[in-house]
Amino acid sequence: MDIDDRTKKALFRLEVIAPLVSWHGSKQELALERKRVLERVYKTPTALEWRISERTLRAWLSRYKQKGFAGLFDADRGTYGICRAISEAVLQEAVALRKFESSLSMPQMLELLKHSEVLEDQTDVVEQLSSSTLNRHLNKRGALKNMAKEEIGIFQRWQQKFVNVLWMGDTCDGIWIPDPANPKRLKKTYLISFIDDASRVITHAQFYWNTQLSSMLDCFRKALLKRGRPEKFYADNAWVYHSTTMRLLCAELDIKPSFCTKKRPPGKGKIERVQRSDQEGFYKIAEHADIKTLDELNQFYFAWLTSKYHKVIHSELDGLTPLQRWLVDKDRLVRVTPLEVRRGLMLRCDRTVNRQTSTVRMDNAHYQASIALADKKVEVRYHFNDASEIEIWQRGKFIEIAKPVVVGVNIDFSKRPSKKEEQSTRGKPHATFKRYRLALVGNKSPEPSLNIPAGELITQQELIDIFVELLGHELSQSDHDFIVKFFLKHAPFDRTAVRAGLEQTIEAAGAQLHMRAYCERLLDTTTRR
Repeated sequence: MDIDDRTKKALFRLEVIAPLVSWHGSKQELALERKRVLERVYKTPTALEWRISERTLRAWLSRYKQKGFAGLFDADRGTYGICRAISEAVLQEAVALRKFESSLSMPQMLELLKHSEVLEDQTDVVEQLSSSTLNRHLNKRGALKNMAKEEIGIFQRWQQKFVNVLWMGDTCDGIWIPDPANPKRLKKTYLISFIDDASRVITHAQFYWNTQLSSMLDCFRKALLKRGRPEKFYADNAWVYHSTTMRLLCAELDIKPSFCTKKRPPGKGKIERVQRSDQEGFYKIAEHADIKTLDELNQFYFAWLTSKYHKVIHSELDGLTPLQRWLVDKDRLVRVTPLEVRRGLMLRCDRTVNRQTSTVRMDNAHYQASIALADKKVEVRYHFNDASEIEIWQRGKFIEIAKPVVVGVNIDFSKRPSKKEEQSTRGKPHATFKRYRLALVGNKSPEPSLNIPAGELITQQELIDIFVELLGHELSQSDHDFIVKFFLKHAPFDRTAVRAGLEQTIEAAGAQLHMRAYCERLLDTTTRR
């Protein structure tokens, strides 16, 4: 997913100050951590290796304290990213010199430019160049200076003091089960897991058919809704954890992401040890338990976690089970609503609206935008597992919702050549293993329901009538269609909760907001009830 330079810089600044804004230790320890932040060499969004100055660090911390994540963005200007101080000829010659000898310092670079044969008539211009400005534009064009690498230290045992301070995430291979597209063949599954560092509770883990971004986000979403919001998140360098969607979700929910040093995985040894236990224990039984579908495999694994993992005393928890240790800090948990998670998980990318048709193309699907947006550059936001609509934004402001359109009746974008999957020999079913799985699944305690409690529910037309009554005016056709779609997607609704939530929103913000604002607030208040 593509994002602009301002967002990349804001995410980088948040990663730098994250250890300081989430600190729970003493002032002396905080001072030591601040010193480590200043001594560390960071890789900027332009791939430049850079140390943060004390003045810069103070400024970023102050901006974050005042405005949160939004305070880390640079002020926008119309000429941002355009080189106005250096001519194109000088830049091209500087890029050629840097690529010829990448170890040149900026003073050396400026001296060489003065003696360049290509720039004989621009000597006065070269003498007035700013080294920092020239260096910034060289980095932006990929002409980077070689930097010495830091030495890698030793590993030490460590553990967080409270639950939900740090989560770890990882992925490993699963077992082979029948392919739903062809039951005569076998297909490999993959296990995506998240674990709490202090309690060793598996906040959520699930088997999927792949390790793509959508699978990881689905697993992380369920972990957030079940166990609350962690302060920090730790993972390896797989691209899904570094994705812009994951980084933006963490930024909006105030979660500080961090990653292992490349080719040094022991830093997340806790979750890798759990995965090894699964492979040596659960996998050996599941292979012989006559599992035929992915749902059966996940039901068995959830029952295994509930009955065998979370209720067994852990050697590192002072005689407590993971679940008992989790309940010790239950008052510290910070819950998140489904609406907050959904908003954070929206993917983003830049698109240009087609000049002739006013459509936006996304993943081989076309969405109809307004005529006024034709030939305009917009930001598209969409949910990773919902292609029914997209949101169109411009410069941080919501414009409209675009719906898919059929471009050609003879075109089928869903047809793709299938890749042959390798098969693996699986253990033969055994009656004892199967009875063990069914017994374990049968004894599993049901998960708490998130459904709205039964009460006085309203129909679609009654919801529209309440909006008309409280807003004090008739609805436009677009507002009417928006409410209908909102009702079909999120019903049922309790009459009392709907009226109370809408009255509260109108009293606080007035009756002239976009219909989406009222519906999002309404969904938030009715879910909390």
